[in-house]
Amino acid sequence: MIDINLLRENPDLFRDSQRARCADETLVDKILEADSDRRASIAEFESLRAEQKTFGKKVAQAGGEEKEQLLLEVKDLAQRVSLAKAAAEKAQSRQDELLLTIENLIISGIPAGGEDDYALVKTVGQPRDFSAEGFEPRDHLEIGELVAGIDMARGAKVSGSRFYFFERPCGSLGAGSADAGSGSSLSRGFYHAHHSYPGASRNDEWYRF
Repeated sequence: MIDINLLRENPDLFRDSQRARCADETLVDKILEADSDRRASIAEFESLRAEQKTFGKKVAQAGGEEKEQLLLEVKDLAQRVSLAKAAAEKAQSRQDELLLTIENLIISGIPAGGEDDYALVKTVGQPRDFSAEGFEPRDHLEIGELVAGIDMARGAKVSGSRFYFFERPCGSLGAGSADAGSGSSLSRGFYHAHHSYPGASRNDEWYRF
């Protein structure tokens, strides 16, 4: 997910990026508007919560008719706090939803457009002429499926489009590569560290990773 602070501080950078991708530039303004609403909603909620705490102390010190009147006001305030909290959560969800739709910033110098608008920087070596050799090369996905190492259908069913499972030889290759990288790092004085995240047990929090 895009860092909202970075977008808030550099909106033109994101507009330029969207333009270069031939994507919707107005999405940046929609996110900024949602961010403004979110911050205002949170400020309103926190202000009411502070007022609620202050009222609690007044009620504890009051007595008689004054206390009854304060209790009525506290009840009304509690409803306002509840509504403000719901509004803040709704504003947060709206902002998150929009942030998930904007693409990453492009690297400076990359040609504008889509996948077909690339610019060839250089060619290393002499490319093989497969047609002259009478050989039709296969891409990595076709090879992976031929050796039963990549399961696109099951990956898409479980997690959505463009997801996949590494299995059998490809799964072993992936695990081995990770283990080799880990071993190389450990031999150079690095160590393993896993960061826990309190909200990770919530299903709606996993997209933040």
